[in-house]
Amino acid sequence: MFGLLGTLISLFVGAAVIYAAILSVNAVINWFQSRAALVNTDRDNIAFTIREKLSNGDYALYQGIFNKRTETLIDGQKLVGGELDSQLAQMHRDQAMVVYQ
Repeated sequence: MFGLLGTLISLFVGAAVIYAAILSVNAVINWFQSRAALVNTDRDNIAFTIREKLSNGDYALYQGIFNKRTETLIDGQKLVGGELDSQLAQMHRDQAMVVYQ
C-alpha cells in the first residue's frame, strides 16, 4: 500500500500548492464536484485524497482523479494547512488514503 501512496504522491511534483489555515471537507467536495465528469466518463477513474503529516506539524492533502487502468493522474491538487477540519480528520483517522465513490 505504501508503494501506491508513494507513487501517487510523487505524481504531484510540480503541482500548484494551495495553502489554507484549515483544510475542509467542503473544499474537497467542491473540487470533486467540479470534476465529476472525469469520474463519470471512465469507470477506471477514481477520486481520492491522501493525508500526510508534515515534519513542521502541518498537513498536506493530496486530492486527485487517478486512472487505475493507465496508472496516470488525470487531475490533482496539493493542499497544505495547519489542521484538518473534524470531518476530514475523521475520514482519514485510520487510513492515509480515502477513495471516494
